Amino acid sequence: MNIRYLKSSVYRQALRSLDARSIDSIIVAGSHILRTGGDRVFEKTLDQCARVLKKTGVLFIQGTPQDLPSRIEPLTRLLHFKYWIAIESSIFKNKPGLPTTHAAVVFFSKSKSSFSINKVRFPHRYCTFCHRTLKDWGGKSHLMNPAGYALPDVWRDLPRQDNYSKLSISVLRVLLRLTDDTTGKCLIFPYEGIDFDDNLLSGQRRLSCRGRRPPSAAEITTKANRIDDALLDVVHCGDAVETLQKYPDNSVDLAFADPPYNLDKAYTSCDDEKEGQKYLDWCDSWLKEYIRVIKPTGSLYTVNLPKWAIHHAAFLNEHLYFQNWIAWDALSEPRGKIMPAHYALLFYTKHPTDFTFNYEAVSPIDAPSFCLR
Repeated sequence: MNIRYLKSSVYRQALRSLDARSIDSIIVAGSHILRTGGDRVFEKTLDQCARVLKKTGVLFIQGTPQDLPSRIEPLTRLLHFKYWIAIESSIFKNKPGLPTTHAAVVFFSKSKSSFSINKVRFPHRYCTFCHRTLKDWGGKSHLMNPAGYALPDVWRDLPRQDNYSKLSISVLRVLLRLTDDTTGKCLIFPYEGIDFDDNLLSGQRRLSCRGRRPPSAAEITTKANRIDDALLDVVHCGDAVETLQKYPDNSVDLAFADPPYNLDKAYTSCDDEKEGQKYLDWCDSWLKEYIRVIKPTGSLYTVNLPKWAIHHAAFLNEHLYFQNWIAWDALSEPRGKIMPAHYALLFYTKHPTDFTFNYEAVSPIDAPSFCLR
């Protein structure tokens, strides 16, 4: 594969000089571009990437769950979203609530179905206690590929490195294996955004979200309203928006939403095959109500596929404060070159720091080096 690294001083000019549909794959160190060039440069860079990719081309963008959704949402109208790859990275705790352990690489393709990547496998992981594979093969361990398990969209087996402010060399190597083609052309930039020395850096630089900002801490009302007794301790069966409208502003401590994922499932009272924008408009309608009803110290969680969570996060960034994009590693059936394993659980609060979160009261719930046996 013909790989070309571009430095910060030349990548914008180099992209403009390339012919349309001339590049097979592009790997972008997005955090470095945001840090040095800002939103406008980032947006123009992604537009040029979309222009120069071949019909079968692919684009990978590194960044953080806090910074990427609002900035890559416009790209979903030019390219086809394929995967949000959650990469377990160095633990970074810079705010109340959950520490950050997840950096992201977002994968887009020029064509919805006609794109080319290689199938990559990670070595099998083994239980620290029983020394058998972490994955329970359900009595079919003879089907286990000795080369390893198919690459999912949650990467937990690479060295825990920064990946927030730079793209680690270990992640870059996997991306190059995915895109390796003897005749293909690959661009990687900015060169300064790649951590070629494998150094652990100081951590994530928090960047503001584009568009309308959530209210400042000083603008947030401190008044919490009481809910009528008739609306407490009751399960409602009906339209979610109509039900939420019965609740007063600033009255709910915790809101959680697990909506239909628009996968054409046979629900009895819900259309699960909406046109994309109509589905997002519907989601915005109940998100607006959730934003309204949660208290100044309240929290909102919503879960969805990463494809839709990008849009939810871009919308919520305008009204609430981002706390975490929690990558729920729920490995499903093998499908395609990358196995879908990732559900996105978004965590937002009305106040940036003054919210209830009893983290220390909860014992560790994850044991990644032990099997369920």
